[in-house]
Amino acid sequence: MTPAPENDAAQRGQRVPPDFSQLVAAVIDYAIFFVDADGIIRSWNAGAELIEGYRAHEAIGQPLHLLYPPGPKADMACARDLGTARRAGRFVSEGWRMRKDGSEYWADIVITALFDEQGELIGYSHVTRDATARHAQEERLRQSEELYRLLVAGVRGYAIFALDVDGNVVNWNDGAQRTKGYTADEVLGRHFSLFYPPDAVARGWPEHELASALENGVYEEEGWRIHKDGGRFWASVMITPIYDSGGRHIGFTKITRDLTDKHRISRLEDENRRISHFLAMLGHELRNPLAPISYALALVEQPDAKPELVARMHELIARQVRQISRLVDDLLDVGRIVHDKIRLTLHPLPLRELVAQAVETAATQAAARGQQIEFDAGDAADVWVDGDSARLLQVIGNLLGNAIKFTPTDTGRIAVELARTGRGVEIRVRDNGPGIPPDQLSAVFEMFAQRDVDGTASTDGLGLGLSLARALVELHGGTIGAYSTGRAGEGCEFVVQLPTIAAPRGRRTRKAAAASPELPEALRPPSAARSILVVDGDADAADTLRLLLESAGHPVTVARSAQQALEAAKRERFDAVLTDLRLPDYDGLQLAGRIRALPTEPPRLIALTSAGRMRDRRATQEAGFASHLIKPVSAGELFRALDARPEPEPDNEGGIGRQLPP
Repeated sequence: MTPAPENDAAQRGQRVPPDFSQLVAAVIDYAIFFVDADGIIRSWNAGAELIEGYRAHEAIGQPLHLLYPPGPKADMACARDLGTARRAGRFVSEGWRMRKDGSEYWADIVITALFDEQGELIGYSHVTRDATARHAQEERLRQSEELYRLLVAGVRGYAIFALDVDGNVVNWNDGAQRTKGYTADEVLGRHFSLFYPPDAVARGWPEHELASALENGVYEEEGWRIHKDGGRFWASVMITPIYDSGGRHIGFTKITRDLTDKHRISRLEDENRRISHFLAMLGHELRNPLAPISYALALVEQPDAKPELVARMHELIARQVRQISRLVDDLLDVGRIVHDKIRLTLHPLPLRELVAQAVETAATQAAARGQQIEFDAGDAADVWVDGDSARLLQVIGNLLGNAIKFTPTDTGRIAVELARTGRGVEIRVRDNGPGIPPDQLSAVFEMFAQRDVDGTASTDGLGLGLSLARALVELHGGTIGAYSTGRAGEGCEFVVQLPTIAAPRGRRTRKAAAASPELPEALRPPSAARSILVVDGDADAADTLRLLLESAGHPVTVARSAQQALEAAKRERFDAVLTDLRLPDYDGLQLAGRIRALPTEPPRLIALTSAGRMRDRRATQEAGFASHLIKPVSAGELFRALDARPEPEPDNEGGIGRQLPP
């Protein structure tokens, strides 16, 4: 007789592998057992004993419905499951099952029908796994998701909704309906560009937002959005891409908040700040011309005033009156533009002659600062425009004045060019000054805007010039733009685009009218025994003050900036320092601190300024100033502040000049 293979293997000293029934019996993570064709349990493994709670002798021979939750329909449910397995070959389910001790567990169940070679049913394999922990986790997740859905759906202050990968709306909460006005039925399946202004849709802004969110992980902005009724609202928007567990992009979440009221309040606050700043600057700009006028009058009134001095002061007063007139004209123009009252007198104009006249007018001012203006008409030398000559001269003059103001003295270069374009002609004004930070370019044409140089806002001008220039250019059917890298020395360029017309027959050149009548040019005087240092960025104010002080026997040194003043104070000790608070480089308060820090005995500090608010007075007191005089100040008050008055003089009318007690 041939020995059994396992006996033969044993005789050779080899380990005999267990048979399949032994493998199944040892499994403890799954209940694996056999059920015959009548539904009676015929085998039982260790996993079944652990999961179901019955020992083998308690389960074998019992009907399968023993393991179902007790009840009148337990046997019917069991028969149904076995019937399904018999017909389909397999039954897969999950649900609650009952252990021997009466406790329930969540079971993953697979019942497989077993057939013999003739196709007769011989029974079923029954595999059960205890999935209670997994089911509990899934239930917690489901409840969490349901809670999140209910929370999102119930949020009213925010529009929270999801988009598919193409930007179509796939869900909608109550806040979205309240914010945008659409019901879920009206918006589901539609592209979210529905909520954007037509101009934003035309330039592809909604698609840009999705692309930016994908690239950067989130997209945030504030801007105008469209309500169902066509009205606009100011929205805060955040778009975030959504990914599945495998990292595949499946859509976006979009959160929108209506900030219209907040935006309106913010704009009103900004406007209020700008108006307050404007009023302060207006006071400064009006007082600055009045100061040299006041000093000039005091000099002219002296009995021994020489004719040449009188003539010089007359010219100075005329120039300062012209400055005040320009400020008033700018203010009136702003009022006319705001109320749409400005009217143009249009005539055919040769643009080259018009620009050349503006350059010639500005050249004197530029030359006084050691700057050069170059003019190149290029291919537009014979271009004509339909325009108001006075207003176009005002525009070009404002641009040139701006370039002169912000371009360095002695090294400043200003270029004016004309160039034909497909749409007309361009006037380009370019300088080599400090430039404008790119993030401020959009604001330079706003009313009352003050340009920053090296992080410090400009301290002169009302911030109206560029705003007026834009309005006047637009009234001519043109546009104006500003371009700059913001890097020192590269300056900035202003470009005016105007439509052109055909030259009149016979090229009848109409001489461009001057923007204002010609007035005699003035030089720069000012005023002076104690050694006195006068610090003022305004040449006329400094010179007239020097002359006045010198006429009283005081030796005077003039500095045009805080740095020049500090260098002078290091070289020489002064008895008094008269300084404006607004200086080209740093303010008079900082200058006072640096002078007081010098090793010599500090001089008497006197603030001579147009800043007269209580906080300005407190600031000068705290900085160590002995007096705070407000421009324009009378000669008598000035001498009293120095404590060296030749003769008492009455205070100026209305108490414009006031001394802060030391």
